[in-house]
Amino acid sequence: MASSFPWNHVVDQTNIVQLSDEWLYNEPHFFGQPCPPDYLNAFQEIYHHSFSNSDLNSKLQGVIIDVPRSKAGKKAPPTLKSLLKFVDSQERLRNRIENIRTPSIAKKRLFAFFSAEPQLTLLLPQTPEEFGHLFFFLRRHNEYDKYFYEHTEIEGNLWTTEFHLSFYVLDSEDSEDPEDLQSSDGEEDTEDEEHSEHSEHSEQDHTTDRLENPSRTVDRHDVKLSRVAIGFRFDGDLFDRYWTCYFRESNPQERWSKTKVKRRVKNILQNRRRPERENRNSANEKKGPWRQRRVLELLLFQRMIDQMEKYTVKILKNVRSKVWKNASEIGHQQSTSPFDEDDAPFEGLDLNTFQKTSDRCQRYQRILQRVDQDMTENFVKIALWLNREHERRTERPRWTFNDEIRYRSIVTKVTFQNDHTLQDLRRSHTSISNYNESLTSRLETIRNNLDQRRADDIKRFTSDTKEDGSHSHHGFGCDYHGTGVLEVVGGTW
Repeated sequence: MASSFPWNHVVDQTNIVQLSDEWLYNEPHFFGQPCPPDYLNAFQEIYHHSFSNSDLNSKLQGVIIDVPRSKAGKKAPPTLKSLLKFVDSQERLRNRIENIRTPSIAKKRLFAFFSAEPQLTLLLPQTPEEFGHLFFFLRRHNEYDKYFYEHTEIEGNLWTTEFHLSFYVLDSEDSEDPEDLQSSDGEEDTEDEEHSEHSEHSEQDHTTDRLENPSRTVDRHDVKLSRVAIGFRFDGDLFDRYWTCYFRESNPQERWSKTKVKRRVKNILQNRRRPERENRNSANEKKGPWRQRRVLELLLFQRMIDQMEKYTVKILKNVRSKVWKNASEIGHQQSTSPFDEDDAPFEGLDLNTFQKTSDRCQRYQRILQRVDQDMTENFVKIALWLNREHERRTERPRWTFNDEIRYRSIVTKVTFQNDHTLQDLRRSHTSISNYNESLTSRLETIRNNLDQRRADDIKRFTSDTKEDGSHSHHGFGCDYHGTGVLEVVGGTW
């Protein structure tokens, strides 16, 4: 009889955290009395007063997932598809949170909402205790903050985590079609919903960062940047039985529909990533590991860095394809340019063309510098996130022997996946820095070559005039056009 080694049951004892006397602690605040209508109205009023770009009649695009307490004797948990409840209005949101929440109905609750502009999504607090925390969460997201905070407390039985990243993307007119994955349950989009997968130019100019030189007419094909904000907040207990999670993603390139929102949430929770990425299928639906907070945190973080890495690569690719092109040649596929390749020769280049190209190149350099600096700031917050378990020290959330057996494999796999994506992201960051430096060196080389050609032309002309000095000539002058050609004007030899 064949035997196998039970790899999935290998336990790292250092991960086990046992907490006692759970009966002494109160349940989290979100199981208390819900916010009365006047509280919710006040929250809405404060929000719209704080963010002038918000829309009182904005349409929500998101889902709420309530994970009920497991029933004795019932082995199979409810499917993810059955738990997804789409929310597209403030009325529907209020209907979901106006009743008292109990562990039997929603021991764990996930809010996942998407929009093009962050101010357009107004979430509401479940209880009065959540009023301030939710407002500041939304404000950080709306202001594209980079932020990390975690607090664990044994006495209060608290475990709170909040994490925000923001990053640059190509403005939609420069972008490619956004990510679009088929959901695992075979859901198909209608023709209209398939069309909605394509990026749409945002009409909100305040989110577009156009790095232009106001003293010049900027080529309409120059790269323009917008911003994406992604963040989440967990409120739960240190015994890790209950939690509320708010997840927000705002991307001006996306246009959302009910089908797309539900598919996107499924892809995130089931670890189904972009086609070019390796899908490890480590968060399969049967086991539903996303219900475990430590797994869900990793999956949401994976979404953040996947998006950042994807758009960073696109920005660099777009800049490389345009930076050396002459303005008149961009958009004409049949045209060629001496700048198309980084190692192209520059014979016949005149001073005027060089000046225009140099100006355009410097605009692209400012774009790359801004992206470079932005990524550096993100890596600071990512480092805090990666170090969060060490910083907890003695106040660590409970992690039982059964948790270690059941989830160790998935936590290890998704952590490895996170690390791999971070390596790609750091390589992209390095590529942007190196390419930006290479642009400076290349411009300097071109200028030096051009100056040398001018010097050689002047030297040849001076030599020729000395040799012909004995000839009689009157009233002639020389005009140098910066093209390597000297022309005699205003007289005759």
